[in-house]
Parts: sequence; structure tokens; C-alpha cells
Amino acid sequence: MSKTKIAIGVGVIVLAIATIAFWPKPITGLETETEEININATQTGIGSWYDYALVGDQKCTPEREPCYSKLNDTCASRDHQKGTILFVTHKVYSDGPLSVSRWVRCRVNDYGPEEWTGRMIDLSSHAFAQLAPLDIGVINVTVEVVK
Repeated sequence: MSKTKIAIGVGVIVLAIATIAFWPKPITGLETETEEININATQTGIGSWYDYALVGDQKCTPEREPCYSKLNDTCASRDHQKGTILFVTHKVYSDGPLSVSRWVRCRVNDYGPEEWTGRMIDLSSHAFAQLAPLDIGVINVTVEVVK
């Protein structure tokens, strides 16, 4: 057998061993079941997004992350406790049987908006942008608690 064939054979074996050794291991401890939505906790109202001037404000929560973050899917709600995961849906188009909706999951990390504003929820700009363009400002939303 020629030296070239032996070198190729050894290279293939080394490559196979390296692939097996460094192959990503499965992540353990993650829940594989889908989260259920409590339909009894559905609310409908007006949602908005909070201002860039508030980004990084730490006054509202003892958590290490900033309360107002434009990069995370977070929100402020009067009706839900901090840490609650909400499923926020905005119906973009509805015509008889045809309906187009956009949705986002976000975590409550602040209390608000004030009741006099008439809004039910304030979303981070990142979360709001997944539902509608930021220049719209306020939208009709449906909020459901994710268990």
C-alpha cells in the first residue's frame, strides 16, 4: 500500500474521532413539553411601547438586569406579578374566516402603565416591533398568561 493511501486513511480516522469527541452534547434539564396557556386569564386592551429615555432605569426591580430594556422581550403590567410570562397577540387583519395575527412572549418586570393612560400593557420596543411598527405607538392587544 502506498504512503499516500495510508496517510489519507489515518486522516479520515482522526477526523472521525475528532467529530465524535467534539460533537455537541444534548442539553439536559430543558422541558420538552409545550407550555399551556390559561384561557381564563385572557384580557383585551390597548398596548404601547416605552420610551428610549427609560432604557437602563434600575429603580423598578431588584433584579440585576435593567428594568427597561429595548433588546429584551419585557413588559410592564398592572394586572400581573413580576416574572409572569405573557403571550401578547395583535390581530393585524381580520376579514371573516381570514385572520392574520402577530404574537410575542414577554416577561413582566415592572408595574405599569398608569391607569389614567387607558393602556393595559407597556412593551419593550423589541417586543412591540414584533407586533407592529414602532411609529404606530399604540395597538389593540390580547394578553394571555403562559403557565
